Amino acid sequence: MTTEELLRPRIKVIALWLNHHKNVKIGDVINVDDEFNQDIFWVGGDPVSIKEIKQYPHLFELLPWWAERKAEDIGYVCVNTETHYVIGKAVWILKDGYGQDVIRLDNCKFDFVLNDYVKPSTEQEYTLYINSIIK
Repeated sequence: MTTEELLRPRIKVIALWLNHHKNVKIGDVINVDDEFNQDIFWVGGDPVSIKEIKQYPHLFELLPWWAERKAEDIGYVCVNTETHYVIGKAVWILKDGYGQDVIRLDNCKFDFVLNDYVKPSTEQEYTLYINSIIK
């Protein structure tokens, strides 16, 4: 997946609503439809605004970009904090003992809590990063 595809908003259905589309189930992850704009997703043929879902936290959850994805789907990741700058390939993602999503990168001996400072990256950025630390 590209970084743009990974960052595209997704919504998880956490409860059903009156007159919901028959194909929608609890636990479904709905991708925002890029064909129209970044603020619209489709539920059973009906356009719904991302702004609207914030009014219905009992029905929908706006997912962070890494949620409900496998490490192999994510690919490369950039971690940029006050103390660390690392680009690596995602090896695994899991929940730690505190319920936080954590990620292990192929070139690190420790894990990072997934948060706003972790963003998807590209193979090209990874190669440049590796070459810069080897020199």
